[in-house]
Amino acid sequence: MNEYGRRGHIPGSRNVTAWEILDRTTQCYRPLPEFRRKVGSALQAERVITYCGAGAAASSLAHVLVRLGHPHVAVYDGRLREWCADPNMPLETGP
Repeated sequence: MNEYGRRGHIPGSRNVTAWEILDRTTQCYRPLPEFRRKVGSALQAERVITYCGAGAAASSLAHVLVRLGHPHVAVYDGRLREWCADPNMPLETGP
């Protein structure tokens, strides 16, 4: 069991770690062209909803997606802990 109560990720989601957003050495956001390559198809999605364990990384990712020009970005403020607490909410394991 993990810290969220169940293992997995929200179906259809893609993992982007905080260190893919921020440079560990400089503690600054990575350059936008570099980030654009990392998020790839997410910029083509009609809508993107970011989430994480506490909200900080999700907000940071949403900020960068908006800076890259995505018109419909939201942050799921319930956090993964809330999602996992409801056994009726689906989770996927694997890629």
